[in-house]
Amino acid sequence: MKNIIEILQTLLSYYNINRQKGHTTAIFEGTKHTHNAIVLTSSECMSRHLKALHPNGSERILSIHNLDALRGANSPLLVDNSAMVVILAGALTKIDDLISENEYLRKKLNR
Repeated sequence: MKNIIEILQTLLSYYNINRQKGHTTAIFEGTKHTHNAIVLTSSECMSRHLKALHPNGSERILSIHNLDALRGANSPLLVDNSAMVVILAGALTKIDDLISENEYLRKKLNR
């Protein structure tokens, strides 16, 4: 079984390789059949862009930088591929930082 780092790396690689393949289009096709879905984007700019493309949609479009808006929500959450890339890359960077810090502290402790 793969460890969590390998899983995150594999998913990030998949999303980076498969850009412009219809992920966002598929999400919005799905929202046509799901009322009050929430679409999570990578930025406020992307949220505004998607709102402009889908002005009559019933979905809520939120940025990952506005997650407070999820409090109390109980709707389906659809994560756009651009948001997924930001989330996965950020998680891997944080894990790498923590591993490095842990190694530094172990070396410091063993002196």
